[in-house]
Amino acid sequence: MIETIYIFENVIEAAAGATMPLPVFGRTHGVCAVVLDTQPNLYLDQIGVASRCDTTAGGSTGLPSGRKDNCRISLSLSVDGGEPVAHDWSSGRPIRIQTVHVISAVRDILARTRGVIESAVLTDSHIAFFGCGSVAGDIARPLVQSGVGRVTLIDDGVVSPENVSRYVTGLDAVGVPKVKALGDVLRLVNPAVTVNGVDARLTPETYEAVATAMDGVRLAIVATDSVRANLFAQELTWNLGIPTVFIGMYERAMGGEIFWSVPGMTACYHCMRAGLLQPEPRSHTHMDYATADGPPDLKAEPGLSVDVGIVALAAAKQVLAYMTGRVGRNEALDFERPLMLVGNQAEWIFSESFQFSRVGVVRTRDCWVCKP
Repeated sequence: MIETIYIFENVIEAAAGATMPLPVFGRTHGVCAVVLDTQPNLYLDQIGVASRCDTTAGGSTGLPSGRKDNCRISLSLSVDGGEPVAHDWSSGRPIRIQTVHVISAVRDILARTRGVIESAVLTDSHIAFFGCGSVAGDIARPLVQSGVGRVTLIDDGVVSPENVSRYVTGLDAVGVPKVKALGDVLRLVNPAVTVNGVDARLTPETYEAVATAMDGVRLAIVATDSVRANLFAQELTWNLGIPTVFIGMYERAMGGEIFWSVPGMTACYHCMRAGLLQPEPRSHTHMDYATADGPPDLKAEPGLSVDVGIVALAAAKQVLAYMTGRVGRNEALDFERPLMLVGNQAEWIFSESFQFSRVGVVRTRDCWVCKP
């Protein structure tokens, strides 16, 4: 028996007279791909009941990453409130569903943020991510959980087994493009979010396409592992007039940096890099994420997920402050000191663990990006 099934409220609204892949949530069977047709009832082709399916078989493209079960259950929901009954297509036997809950984004998913943050402001916000690795995942998930309504993900990478120890997905996402894997995670925590995935790296060849995808973006978050890529992203966002936050991790995730670049208010990323002292590497076999200049520099630097998460969550806190207008000297974000250095360990300039330092950044006279 499927005891309880959950369906998101916008599924019913969006599916009127249409057929599309949509999510259903249930206590005993997890997440399933769904197709609805509301005339005269709501019919759902429910895929992914692990206890009844061959998990090695192919399945719907509407499934979240890694769920490729071929077992189908048809769930009929009467629009006049009649009792829902699921039918197992393989046997034709009906399966009773005890309860159907319609999930509301405001009433249910965002219930515990009500009164803490202005969810209505976040719902209308559009944030773009350059890079969809562990740092981006640790920032994007709490932002969407807080109510951010639209996200654009830009990355040409694929989830590898080595990513899983620090990533928001599991092994079921290995081999999946990062923009899809992260997008699936975000839709699971809030099905109301709109996710646009751009499976590409920002290059001169993709510049125009990426610029088009940035239409309506209120804030860009750059979390790549290359200074060159960061500078290219900064040139794009500065030219578009989009405030941008850059997050970089130091060697072995002993700490990291968060820098805000706001056209007309702060220096740019190029100015910041020109004036920032960098920690000395412990050995030639380890690289500082924040100074890696491209693929030849990247050596799968070790670092714990919890250490990456501390820096990422500090950045997410600042993003929420910016999106809700809480910027100032006594707030989480201060544009007079747009650079935050986060020390996870008592090393380099950090005299103790969990040390946060805010730093002012002066524009360089010959900067080719912000041209002071």
